[in-house]
Order: sequence, then structure tokens, then C-alpha cells
Amino acid sequence: MSWTNKQKALFVQACASIGWTDEQRHMLLSTIPHAVCGRSRVSSTSPRLNNSDFEHAMAVVESNAPGNRIVLKNRSWPALHFAKKADDDLARMRGLAGRLGDTLARKLTGGFNLAGWISKRVTGGSTGDIDHLNYNELYKLIEGLKAFARRNGVRVA
Repeated sequence: MSWTNKQKALFVQACASIGWTDEQRHMLLSTIPHAVCGRSRVSSTSPRLNNSDFEHAMAVVESNAPGNRIVLKNRSWPALHFAKKADDDLARMRGLAGRLGDTLARKLTGGFNLAGWISKRVTGGSTGDIDHLNYNELYKLIEGLKAFARRNGVRVA
């Protein structure tokens, strides 16, 4: 489900409230995998954007706001409101990636090394630990594991 008009407006207002320019807002959007439309056009109207993406974008804005709190004209949230939601999402994504890795290790005859996969294909050798991955890296890992499972005929949930 894409972002609602209200979510798009809140995102723009929150960015403006901390003094961000359109370029800075666009740069933040470009870090969200689902924000890409077509070949390389980044847009908040991308149909692939979801609530999780909204919470992650707002968490970044919130972390740059005074007191880690977004305050708009008609609305405010407690300090670190979106960061807590984004952390919950990251924990769910880490759990899913771990389960995918475990399933592949159980079902592939040659075995499967999740830490090696992370180091080689996601972080470029900087880490093989799932707990140190950010949102984009976790997304890349999960999509890569799903594609790898499909190519090898392994059914994963």
C-alpha cells in the first residue's frame, strides 16, 4: 500500500519543520528501497512505499529534530516515537532474515553460511553479523535470500 496523502503531507511538513530543503528530503527518500519509481526516479508517490517505509523516514527526520521530537502546527509526537516503531520493524526484519538463513541451512545439502552471505553480498566484507545491518542492508539481504531460495527450489515462508 502506498503512502496516503496525509502521510506524504506529514513527511513534507516534518522535514520543513527542522529546516530541511527539498534536496535533503529527496536525498532521504533515495535511501528507501521502495521509493524508486521506474528506472531511477525517486518519489514519495511510489506505489511500493508502505507504512514501514514511512516510519523509517520519519525516524530519520525525528533524529535530526531538536530534542528528537517532531512538532508541527497541529500535531506533535512524544520524543523518539517513530524511532521506537522503526526499531520494532528492524527487529522483525532481523528475525525474518535469520529464519530464512536457518531454513536455507536446513534444506540445502551443501549447507548455507548466513554470515558469509552477509559479508560477501550485502556489506562488502565489513560485517557478517545480522545485528549490525541497517534497514537498507536488511532489505537487500531478505530479498537476496528469497531470490536465492527460489533459484534453488527451496520453499520459504
